[in-house]
Parts: sequence; structure tokens; C-alpha cells
Amino acid sequence: MVAKHIRSAILSELLLRSGSATGQGKQVKGTLKALFPVFTRDYLLDENNHFRDQPTSTSPLRELLGEMKTDLANLLVVLFAQHWPREAAELADRPAIEQIIHETAAALEEVIKRLHRRLTWARTTRAELHKKKDAGLIDLEDEQQLKRCNEYISGIVLRDKTTYTLTVLGNEGFLPGYGVYEGGVTASARRGFARGSGPRAFDRSRNAAPPRPLMLCRRRLLSS
Repeated sequence: MVAKHIRSAILSELLLRSGSATGQGKQVKGTLKALFPVFTRDYLLDENNHFRDQPTSTSPLRELLGEMKTDLANLLVVLFAQHWPREAAELADRPAIEQIIHETAAALEEVIKRLHRRLTWARTTRAELHKKKDAGLIDLEDEQQLKRCNEYISGIVLRDKTTYTLTVLGNEGFLPGYGVYEGGVTASARRGFARGSGPRAFDRSRNAAPPRPLMLCRRRLLSS
């Protein structure tokens, strides 16, 4: 949880600096645009709307935070000294903050790779089922699986609240999840082919863990 709040503070500081007209400000803005897009579809699709063969690399963020490490640590040490509970001060002291700054790019890369793996599984499974369907009849279970794959792929490329990057990063454990109202754990139910009443499909979600407030600045991602 501490790492999530520190990463949130890092992102807030980067957003503030991205408005600067200096060389570093432009570097920060470019890095944020590439690695913190408004919607997560940009992690999965290129500029031509083709699925990416490889996950987006976070090396620009790693390089940027490496250059800013000392300055960021100085700011965050003061911030957390003011707002973090005293009884847990050692969890957000300078060594801990510096370590989390160092690991932030890797933590983001882990989330991006996870999203890419899910998409790759859905695409591969869909392709196998289409190949099987072209060769002959498939059973109802395969039909349902194919439908789920299509729904999943269609859903993750939408531009809506479920694919808003900060929401997804909160649900995936990279950020604390301020203002996330969808649960971190979601169960999907799909009605079979037998006749019956009621909805054909619905989702139910719950929080993976109860939210914890922290007095840190949170800003929306730049849409430009």
C-alpha cells in the first residue's frame, strides 16, 4: 500500500512538471503521454489500431526517474513526513522512497505485460476456435468461449471509465485507486443456451481491499 501511494505522488509531481516549457518539462510530458495514456487501449494498440506484438517498454520512464531520483526523493520525504502516520514513518522514509522510485518503471511494466498477456490469450484462443469452427461444427461450450473472447477484446479497446488508465492502474495495484468505484475483483456470469428468463450476461464486482485515504495531490492525466 505504501508503494502505491508513493507512486501516486511521483505521478502527481511528474504531471506538475510536464507543464514546464523547459527541456525536462517536454521530456516529462512525452514520457507521460507514452506510458500513462488516457485509456489503456494505447498499451495494446499502435497508432494504426493494430494489436501490438510486444508490450510497451517503460524504459523512458526508468531513464527519466533515474535522472530525477534525488530531486523527487527530496520532495517526497517532506511530503510523507507531513502526511504519513508517524507510527508507520519508517515505511516511507528516504531509503524506502528511493527504492520505490527505482522500482516504479518495473512495476508499471509488470502491469502492462499482464494486460498484454490477457489480450494475447484472448486473441490466440479466438483464432484457435475460429480455425476449429471453419473445419466443422463446434459444441456449445466452444461457442460460449468464442463469445467471451470477442466480448473481452471488444471491451478492452473501448474508451470509457472501465479502460481509463488511472482506474485500471488502481485496479491492478500500481496506484491506490482514488475514486475507483468498480471493484478490484470482478466475476462474470453468462447464461447458457437453454431457454430461460433474466439477463444473458452480467458482472458483479467487489473491492480487493478497502480504500485508505491519503492527503496527496491527484490530478487527471493530460488529454493532449
